[in-house]
Amino acid sequence: RVDVAAAACVALAGSATASLGARLASKLDAKMLKRALGVFMLAVAPVVPFKDRLLVAVDDLKQAAAKEEQDPPSAGTSGANASAAGATLQQYVGDVSRLARLLAIGAASGVLAGLFGVGGGAVVVPLLALSIPDMDHKTALGTSLLAMVPTAAVGVVAHARLGNVQARVAAPLLVGTALGAGLGGQLAASDHMPEHALKLGFGAMMLVLGGRTLAAACDDLIFHGSRAACSVRERSERRRGAVAV
Repeated sequence: RVDVAAAACVALAGSATASLGARLASKLDAKMLKRALGVFMLAVAPVVPFKDRLLVAVDDLKQAAAKEEQDPPSAGTSGANASAAGATLQQYVGDVSRLARLLAIGAASGVLAGLFGVGGGAVVVPLLALSIPDMDHKTALGTSLLAMVPTAAVGVVAHARLGNVQARVAAPLLVGTALGAGLGGQLAASDHMPEHALKLGFGAMMLVLGGRTLAAACDDLIFHGSRAACSVRERSERRRGAVAV
């Protein structure tokens, strides 16, 4: 289940912005990036599981606004022509709006992929869930995987030029990720795997990974802070000893 046209739009914009994210990552502190990634994952965690409730609330607001702006229908042929023209215009506006949303998703995913190293699961899937309501979760998964192939490639090249890629680590990760992605894709696409279970699993995974990433970043901050405090204390004691002598 892949929306090739949607994936192409996301990939086009993502490929254009991935190098920007990589350049930003090289200029920012690694510990700060780790903390930001943890917060981002925790924020994303509830989006997919609660997608339906969010969309229902948005639809209610849209329907209420449409009822207030709706004009009484006109009689005769002129009314029918006006209705047809209005429907055509509405479809055109909807297509343009969909294209703009997909390009915006791609631009955001490219920057975040280059900045945090996250893939389509953490970025594209939640954004598709909220921005493209008629796309089911399994299609969003397949579409995000296809869209992130060129985006990830551009991000890797940008990071490699900055010296941020360790080939000895990346090679086995590449093999394991390819095997895992193939198996996971087959399980997700299977009719025996209910969509609500995938949504809950996605939210739980983001919650656990975000929490662990943030906790590790905070532990590093506390550890380095303790070391800095110990260094200051040792220097102070040395100075006191030198003065005593």
